[in-house]
Amino acid sequence: VFIGFYGLSISLLAVHFIYRYLAITNSESLNSFSNWKLILWLLFPILNAGIWIMAGAVIFAATEDSDRFVKFDENLIIKEFYLPTKKNGTKFEDLYYGGPFYYLTNRNGEVYIKGLLSKGLILSFLTMLYFGLKGYDTMKELMKVTSVSQKYKNLQSQLFNALVFQTIIPVFLMHIPATAIYFSIFINSSTEILGEILSFSIAMYPALNPLPTIFIVKSYKQAVA
Repeated sequence: VFIGFYGLSISLLAVHFIYRYLAITNSESLNSFSNWKLILWLLFPILNAGIWIMAGAVIFAATEDSDRFVKFDENLIIKEFYLPTKKNGTKFEDLYYGGPFYYLTNRNGEVYIKGLLSKGLILSFLTMLYFGLKGYDTMKELMKVTSVSQKYKNLQSQLFNALVFQTIIPVFLMHIPATAIYFSIFINSSTEILGEILSFSIAMYPALNPLPTIFIVKSYKQAVA
C-alpha cells in the first residue's frame, strides 16, 4: 500500500507539472482538464499506483533467489533485525520479508539485476524536470513581453518564484530520499535510517507544498494575513 501511494504521489507531481506548462503556454490541450478527458488524467496516477503495487508485490516479494541472498549471512540478519524472533527460536523460513534487491544470484550462480521501480522513479523525475524547465523558459519569455501591464508581469513573477520553490520541495522531499535508498542498495550499503527519512519527508510534502504559493503570491498572502 505504501509503495502504491508513493507511485500515486509522484504521478500526481508529473501531471501537476504538465498542467502548469499547458496553463502557462495557454495550450489548447489545457481544455482536456475541463472536459471528459480529465478522467484520463486522473486514471494515469491511479494506473501508475496499481503498477507500483503489483511491481512491489512481485518484485519486492521474497523469492528463492532473494532467500539465497539473505541467507548468505543469516545469523547476522536475524541478530541485527530479528533478535526477538531468534530468542523465541524462530527459524529463517518462518520469517516474511520483502524489499528491493538489485543483485541476485540464480540457481546457476549467474548474477542478474532487478530495477523496475527505480526506472519508474526516474521517469517521474524526468517528466517533472522537463515540464518544469519548459515552464521556466516560457515564463521568462512572458516577462520580456512589453505589451502586457506591470501588474500582469508582477503576477507572473510571483507565480514563477512559487513554481521554483514548488519544484524544489518535491525533489528534496520525495525524489532525493527515494533515490538515496535505491543508490545505497545499488552499492550494497543500505541503512534503515534512509527509509525512516523517506517516510517522514513524504508526510511533510502535502503540508509544505502549498506554502510557496501562499507566501509568495501577493493575493494569497493578503488573504492569509
